[in-house]
Amino acid sequence: MNRTASRPLPAPNKFQIQSIERKLEFQKNFMKEQQKQLKEQKRLIEELQSNQRCEQLKNEISMKMKINQGVNINPLSSIKSGGVKQQILNQTSKHSSAESCSPESQVESQTDSRAESQTDSWIESQMEFYAESHIESNTEIQTESEIGSQTDSWTGSRIGSRTGSRIGSQTESRTDSRTKSQTNSQTDSRTGSRTESYDESCPSASTRTSSQNRSQRHETFLSNLENRAIERKRLKTEREARKRREMEEKLMMQKKCIEERIKAEKEERKARVKAIEQQKRLEEQRKAEQEQRMKELEELNSKADDFYRLYLLKIYGVLPWKEFIAKIHNTESKAIEMDKCRIQKKILMGWHNHVQKLISVKTNSADIFYEKTLVRRHFICWKNHKNYQLALEKKAKKYFASNLCRTVFTAWVTYANEQTIASWEQEELAQKFYLTHLLQKMLNSWKLLPDIQRKEQERHQRKNELRHKVAMLLPDFYASIDSQVE
Repeated sequence: MNRTASRPLPAPNKFQIQSIERKLEFQKNFMKEQQKQLKEQKRLIEELQSNQRCEQLKNEISMKMKINQGVNINPLSSIKSGGVKQQILNQTSKHSSAESCSPESQVESQTDSRAESQTDSWIESQMEFYAESHIESNTEIQTESEIGSQTDSWTGSRIGSRTGSRIGSQTESRTDSRTKSQTNSQTDSRTGSRTESYDESCPSASTRTSSQNRSQRHETFLSNLENRAIERKRLKTEREARKRREMEEKLMMQKKCIEERIKAEKEERKARVKAIEQQKRLEEQRKAEQEQRMKELEELNSKADDFYRLYLLKIYGVLPWKEFIAKIHNTESKAIEMDKCRIQKKILMGWHNHVQKLISVKTNSADIFYEKTLVRRHFICWKNHKNYQLALEKKAKKYFASNLCRTVFTAWVTYANEQTIASWEQEELAQKFYLTHLLQKMLNSWKLLPDIQRKEQERHQRKNELRHKVAMLLPDFYASIDSQVE
């Protein structure tokens, strides 16, 4: 007991520090695990919010499909009555009740208030947007139908009473400009030559043709208006069918994308639930392991205390006594060895001096011989070096001459090739210039050819006129000569 009380303080502090460090590490690990659990809970909350958004998007797509298919759904009335909002909330409540049996129900109970406020605001904004889009689509359809009905009514009233609305005046200006240009071009080309001849001969025929032309123009104008109204209806139906097809395709694609996302999110949710269960199991295992570790640490601390007592006895009792006995034996052995060394020193000093004298004589003779051999070796190396340098100079001269010839020859070859290439290029340029100059000259001569021909014709005409005048002025000597000969 006295020995344990008189032990030094620093030694036991090491074991205490180690135990404290282990406890701190355990606490740090426990805090890290808690942080991981909090992060996983946050992720689960985000997943729930994303699922709610997906359900809302599904409801919106179903509303769009109903609107596009022609179901009588008034989004304004649904917004006022709150029916759509209640449907979406009922669906979300069903989904939440279905998932309440899962381990995520604890997290949902914490995030219900936030999710409801977010869904309410989001649903109201979406309903307003759909109401505006529905109103705009209805107004567009109404304007198109009104324009078609107004144009049809205008064509009928134009035949009878020639009255119309503002839309009729706009379409009249467009259709008159087109129909008049077409009918005028057709009728003028056909009847232009006839009317001129008849107007000169008889005015009654011209009035008849003008009245007939007017009636024909009026009939063509009315037929063109009817054809255009039919084409507008056909184009309108085609446009509406195309828009419906495009909207249906877009909605189908959106449905597929949303279904795929929902499937992926469900799979991820299942995987995360499994991971949470595995983590809980691992936490339980870790707690059991930690308890076992604490028990093992207590046992190890008790063993360490026992070992420390034995260690102190060994250090402060047995080992110093052994060191003291070893020192005594060492001093005795050193004294005996010192006596032996002193005797050996006296004997060996004489022998050492004699040996040094012999070694000095032998080293002097060896140094002289080594110097002679070095001088001989240096002379031989100098001769060999000189011969080697001469051989290298010869090789260098030969290499320089061959390299110079090679460089000169390559330069000459390159220069000759460049000159030939340049001469070819110059010949090609000269040939191109010659051909272009020939073409230009021929074109110029071809341009001047009619003038030259005209001048030659004029010259021939002048010669013929002069010959005629001379023949008229001068008598015909050849006729008198012929008569004399006869």
